[in-house]
Amino acid sequence: MCFGPRGIPLAPEFPDPGYVSQGLEINNGIVEGLGSCTDSTVVIPSEYNGEPVTDIDISGMDEETIEHLVFNDLICYVSWTLGYLPELKRVTFGAGLKGVGPGVFNENAKCTVYDFTRCLAVPELQLLLGDEVCSFTGMPDDCRIYVPHSLYDEWINDTNWSYYADRIVPAI
Repeated sequence: MCFGPRGIPLAPEFPDPGYVSQGLEINNGIVEGLGSCTDSTVVIPSEYNGEPVTDIDISGMDEETIEHLVFNDLICYVSWTLGYLPELKRVTFGAGLKGVGPGVFNENAKCTVYDFTRCLAVPELQLLLGDEVCSFTGMPDDCRIYVPHSLYDEWINDTNWSYYADRIVPAI
């Protein structure tokens, strides 16, 4: 396990491969019912009923009890806003993340930890929606973006991520 500054644990181990958070509705490899989940920590499984889980449908993102969302290693692009989860305090991304769409992190007033420490490369961050910068708007002052120590320099020097360099912290 990795730890960030102030001893915050990062990148928790994923549960057994067959684990499914309570209430998730998964069809054809897509989480369609995240909003019905009763867990405060939701782990998106890598596999369900023998099929890989590779996506989440935005329509399921409206639950007020989810505080921590853990992505599996197969989800490679996130294109919907996490602002639909008003109680979200922490997001842990999987190793396969390759890109983040504009507006994904908008209006997460309570989210203070974005954990990218499992990532194997710096994911592309799309900042603009039209002419407007719209990633991480409404971010709390104490929010931090944790990244692998080995990728820290590349992360803060990336054209789009550098916009948030003062919040990017290497995992120890």
